[in-house]
Amino acid sequence: MLNNRSALRVFAVAFPLVMILGWAISVQLTHDGGTTVRLKIVGYDPVDLLSGHYLRFRYDLGKADLCEGVPNKMATCACLVPADQGTMEAEYGGDCQTLQKSCQTFIKGSCQYSTFLTSSERFYFPEEYTSVLAVVPPESQAEVAIAKDGGLSLKSIYVKDLDILSYAKDRIRFPNKRD
Repeated sequence: MLNNRSALRVFAVAFPLVMILGWAISVQLTHDGGTTVRLKIVGYDPVDLLSGHYLRFRYDLGKADLCEGVPNKMATCACLVPADQGTMEAEYGGDCQTLQKSCQTFIKGSCQYSTFLTSSERFYFPEEYTSVLAVVPPESQAEVAIAKDGGLSLKSIYVKDLDILSYAKDRIRFPNKRD
């Protein structure tokens, strides 16, 4: 009887740790694997009172209306094609299973109040850059990894050719500098 309790205690401690480790490995594989592309981004602020130190944005996927006729919070996908400045944009949207067969590069998301969101529209940054990164700088692009199943993982944000933290450091050092 005592032996069963010891085994149960070990299982009770080990199982959650194994699950967390498995989740962390899957997140890292999604981040490192897949196709790396750049997408234009624009500022997005749905009024978050507990915002912390992060940029809220949405992907600017072009003029395709990805949420037309799609119910609120319903999963959908967007087919991406090359656009200007080395970025990609959505050509059309639709059912994810259909797009897997007909589209070379697609991303998963959901339509929330006619806005296509992927749940990766947040970039955390150190507190020291709060004054500079209060809003998304103009001409920003997100570098993302797209897994084969359409999952999206944010890698970095760039303002023109500078990564966003270098841009913020530059803005703090030279506040009156023009682009």
